[in-house]
Amino acid sequence: MPLFAVDKPLGMTSHDVVDAARKVLGIRRVGHTGTLDPLATGLLVVASHPHTKLIPFLSADEKEYLAWISFGATTPTLDAEGPVVEEAPVRFRQNELKKALASFLERTEQVPPAYSAVKVGGVRAYEAARRGEALELAPRPVRYHQVELLAFEPEPRPHRIAPGPEGWRLAERGRGRSGGA
Repeated sequence: MPLFAVDKPLGMTSHDVVDAARKVLGIRRVGHTGTLDPLATGLLVVASHPHTKLIPFLSADEKEYLAWISFGATTPTLDAEGPVVEEAPVRFRQNELKKALASFLERTEQVPPAYSAVKVGGVRAYEAARRGEALELAPRPVRYHQVELLAFEPEPRPHRIAPGPEGWRLAERGRGRSGGA
């Protein structure tokens, strides 16, 4: 079955991976099971004709992400690509953060960020945002099945944020402020 597990490198868009697959395979009909941000790395499942018909079924499956999250700064893009526009001291401890993670397990609705791949009237939100235009983005359901704190570094030090899917960004924007960040 022409399904390919591609380890998407940092800096490439999911569309870049599809374009590369088209060239290597010599066919036009190639698709992927879900967009990864250019700053995200990891598994991107790519399908080629006629197996692109399987994409909706593969995309509906649950996914797992590993994310590095930095508190205390906000960017308009909600990731490491945008300039820092707001900073605040981080005022919580590891046990408080662990307790707050439980709220991620509740189903909620969140508005996608302006710099997301969500389409409104055929226009991607990030394209409109880059032009200085605002789109009316409808709330979307968000729920995590598991959230685990793997490490905690309370001392501020420069590091990049590795963004995940849009739901990840949405949750961080809404919940980061409640923790004093």
